[in-house]
Amino acid sequence: MRRAGTGLIGCTTALLLITTGCTAPVSPVADTTAAQAGYTFIDRSELAGNGRAIPYRVFRPTTDCTPCDVIVFSHGNLATYDRYDVLLTDWAINGYVVVAPQHVDSEEHPDREAYLTTDSQPLRTEDYLVLSNRFAEDGFEFDGLNFSGRQFAAGHSYGGLIALLAGGAEAADNASNFPENGVDPLAVIAISPPGELDGRIDQNGYSKVDRPTLFVTGTTDILPGFIDAWETHLDAFEVSQEGLGYALIFEGMNHYFNGAFGRITPEGAASEIAIDTLNTQILAFLAATASGEAPVGDDWAQTDNPIVRTLTK
Repeated sequence: MRRAGTGLIGCTTALLLITTGCTAPVSPVADTTAAQAGYTFIDRSELAGNGRAIPYRVFRPTTDCTPCDVIVFSHGNLATYDRYDVLLTDWAINGYVVVAPQHVDSEEHPDREAYLTTDSQPLRTEDYLVLSNRFAEDGFEFDGLNFSGRQFAAGHSYGGLIALLAGGAEAADNASNFPENGVDPLAVIAISPPGELDGRIDQNGYSKVDRPTLFVTGTTDILPGFIDAWETHLDAFEVSQEGLGYALIFEGMNHYFNGAFGRITPEGAASEIAIDTLNTQILAFLAATASGEAPVGDDWAQTDNPIVRTLTK
């Protein structure tokens, strides 16, 4: 057990791992329009142990949430943190500090060409570890905020795999797994995570997740030739430990919520109701797990909601 407290592989990506880091301040970028909506964001960079810069964005509420809970969010393959505003800004408005690294596989990473595809998994794990450890340090302050030590792991697609590994999943290659000195998230949010990956992670590896986990998928959530059935995204849910598995299945939503995040398209605006529902359910899940309770009741079960089904394990 690691110490307590303190999105899908797009088409073909390998699994691997790690280190720790120190600070590399960069001029912050603040968005004044965002501030009017109840959140702001700041771009910074942190150094990994070998001196590699990890760009990241922090979304924070405009009000002081001290001591603040942290969500570490890992984006999907080739994407970047600013393609998930419909999720991350809402979480920030509701009082969470969201820390979102830009991984080396991002199409917008400044040094992307310096890395091989096989570098992606170990550096993603390192990104997560460096930032989660940083925001869990005693006395650490960021933009005037102090932190509770309580963290949640979240991710979409390839990033969903990273969140599951942070939550205790075990890959076939030990180099892909989180070390004992990582920060234990209180809970995991895995949006469209991969299923079993031959030679990389299997159902037994997924069964090692030992904290409440929310899985999200949709009935058109497929990537032809890679994920041919949307139910594959629930592989890890099916082997969740008793009382720890929760799932949301959205009717008619694809891998990118029909263009609302990850791969944003004009059609994504039509997913507003689904996104609002998703954020409501995620916030309910976070609040319940932070208090040590399981999400229950009609508000969670969405008994009269035609666009989403809920499952519990």
